[in-house]
Formats: sequence, structure tokens, C-alpha cells
Amino acid sequence: MLAEVDGKIAAICPYFPMFSSWMGKPGLYIQDLFVHEEFRSARIGEKLLRHVARAASNDGYHYLRLTVDHGNQAGARFYLRHGF
Repeated sequence: MLAEVDGKIAAICPYFPMFSSWMGKPGLYIQDLFVHEEFRSARIGEKLLRHVARAASNDGYHYLRLTVDHGNQAGARFYLRHGF
């Protein structure tokens, strides 16, 4: 999924379906969330993450999963603020 602002790609959030044998339910794995530097103060990442979560729920997925690279403290704080 991607977000555009004035015809420019502002952010991307690739994801794919997965299945948890422990929960017995399908979910989505968010592979990445990248916001172009020019748009980082516009809350594009937050809006895109919410859009992916809403789309996942509407499509019957029961959870979202993601990982944060070691040392990416800003990313970890972002995801913690948004319930991960």
C-alpha cells in the first residue's frame, strides 16, 4: 500500500497475509513502513498504518504483526505509541 501527496509517493507499507497456527487465525505481516523525509511531520505514517489496520480488519484478518530493526529506536517508539 502507498500514500500519495500531490502526486508524489509519500510513504509505502508493504504487507502480506500470514497464518498463526498458535491462534488458528489469519493475520497480516507488515514488512515495512517507510515515509519519505519530506512528509515525516505530516503524520502520513500514522494514517497509513491505521488504513492498513482497517483494511485488514475489513478483509477478515485478525491481527497485525511486524518487527523493528535493532537500533531503530524511533521506529520502536512509533509502533509502541500505536499499540504494537
